[in-house]
Amino acid sequence: MIFRKKQLSFNDVQNTDIVLENAEILITQKCNFGCQHCLRGEPSNKTIKKEALDAFFNKIFYIGNLSIGGGEISLEPDLIRMITKSLKEGKILGVGRVNLTTNGTSVTDDFVDALRELVDYVKQGENDTTGFEPLLVGCSIDDFHLAEMQKRGITVDDIADNLAKIKKSIPEAYVDFRQECDVDIINTGRARELVGVRKVKPLLDMSVPVFVRPEKNRSYLGGVICMSVDGEIIPINIPFLDERTCSYGNIINEDFISILSKMRTKRVFHPTDLDKEYKKFIKQMSAPKRLWKKYDKEYGYKKNYIFTKSLEDAVESEK
Repeated sequence: MIFRKKQLSFNDVQNTDIVLENAEILITQKCNFGCQHCLRGEPSNKTIKKEALDAFFNKIFYIGNLSIGGGEISLEPDLIRMITKSLKEGKILGVGRVNLTTNGTSVTDDFVDALRELVDYVKQGENDTTGFEPLLVGCSIDDFHLAEMQKRGITVDDIADNLAKIKKSIPEAYVDFRQECDVDIINTGRARELVGVRKVKPLLDMSVPVFVRPEKNRSYLGGVICMSVDGEIIPINIPFLDERTCSYGNIINEDFISILSKMRTKRVFHPTDLDKEYKKFIKQMSAPKRLWKKYDKEYGYKKNYIFTKSLEDAVESEK
């Protein structure tokens, strides 16, 4: 595989359609938890505006995997509906899959209905990820989230009942329990105060691999393109307070190509290399295998089983 060592110039692809393998949109800075390891730092009442969503979806041709993040997104069902509305009104061809992460404590019927509307949109479009669930819901069950649950008197069964609402309304949704933060902490936000936990730096300098297909006049971007509530295109996993200073540009008033030209990029010469680069990216984000295997053997597997069994029981009782 050959890479250009210098930053990629987009001068020769000014008019291409942009296809994002992965995009993350942060829709809110609100949160009902105060987890010690939170990489975002302190929450606020800021939420995304439709202006930013419209600008984003009007400048992108297709998104393979759209992540919706926060904050705690279940607190803002109307913002999920705003995303669906912007997608329908925008120039974007479609979205292959949606994924989101929640602490599972505020899954109201209104939030589930909003997700149902979004999933219906995804299923109607041209789907490049056929065979995958249109919605992936990740529920954080690391030790820090469990500590917050305990403080608030929230039980495993409470979380399971909430997630069962999603499974009942959206049977094709896949619910996953995420434990990774137990052994691998991003050293930003509140996590800067932690002592004795293995930390990794935020990936401010992660390059975005780009494959250009001249015959289709289209550029395919691997990695993750992230947008803040203010429309800033930012590196992933940085505190709310650092978003403006770390921004590559604002999607509302800047051309997407000019924003991309400020980012570290790699030119790949075969489409399969996009997938290889993304797998490398995920590996750099994950805990070393020896740490993860040790944790999973001693505790993680048992904890995941407890939550999975509780969810299965809750879904069964919903029928």
